[in-house]
Amino acid sequence: MLNYERLFSWKHNLLVRAGIWPDFQDDALTTLITVQGLTGRNNKHNFEYGIGSAIIFDYFEEKTHYSFIPNVIIGYRFHMHKGFMFRTTVNLFVGWPTMPSLSFSAGYRF
Repeated sequence: MLNYERLFSWKHNLLVRAGIWPDFQDDALTTLITVQGLTGRNNKHNFEYGIGSAIIFDYFEEKTHYSFIPNVIIGYRFHMHKGFMFRTTVNLFVGWPTMPSLSFSAGYRF
């Protein structure tokens, strides 16, 4: 999965993230859009929380089908103002059944 994340408010620690994940085996494309918040101000260690939606586009029977799956995010983030960033989260995809998914991310902040 490839993600892009943008900090929109230092005062409120508000982040917006968009991602894309192609699944070539099943002819599907998943996109993810989330709004996240961080606890603390100017801290290296943060609690992360957020909501969003996964949008899945499937192609079968010569038609494109799509579905929306709400997403709740809770986790831990280590980051500095610039430099290395690491996060681990539990993503709860809300549906029937609700599916928890553990994720790890690493990156670089400019």
